[in-house]
Amino acid sequence: MIFFVRHMNSLLSQFFVVMLCLAPSVQGYAQAADGTAKQVFGLVNLQKLVGSVPEGVAADKLVQATIKRYQPLLESAQVEVTRLRESLNNNTDNMTVEQLMVINKQYSAAIEKFRQLQNTAQSELVKVRREGINSIIAKMQPIINQFAKENGLIAVLRMDQAGFVYADQDYYVDITDSIIALFAE
Repeated sequence: MIFFVRHMNSLLSQFFVVMLCLAPSVQGYAQAADGTAKQVFGLVNLQKLVGSVPEGVAADKLVQATIKRYQPLLESAQVEVTRLRESLNNNTDNMTVEQLMVINKQYSAAIEKFRQLQNTAQSELVKVRREGINSIIAKMQPIINQFAKENGLIAVLRMDQAGFVYADQDYYVDITDSIIALFAE
């Protein structure tokens, strides 16, 4: 699942880079200080955006509740793995081969249980986050689209997924606070 999410983020980043390369053919120019036209794209800080609305606060509470639900289970499973590993490392001189095999089997089972629990917890966290963020984005998307059109932006990118290391500040604008203000109206 993590590979899939990372792969999708990579594809989205590549898409945005392609969009920026194609930008000269897209309408949406702003006025440069010297009076010439320049293309500008907007950036949105999604974390700030989501955290600024009541729906985002509620979504964060769901994420925190999910973490609280899984944290003691994961800690307990980790303690069991550690206990069995220490038993294998420290007491082997006094054990028979059969006893070692039993503890080794228990150790392997404890590791597998821990990994499964980790995967389940991570999957649920991803689902809860995605549902919360997607709900908020769906409500904000028309506002973002209208703002971008009215302000001549050629694209709006998420800061957390922009996929580039440097961008000239003359060619982008952080529109997060403007979107928050418009959403609050």
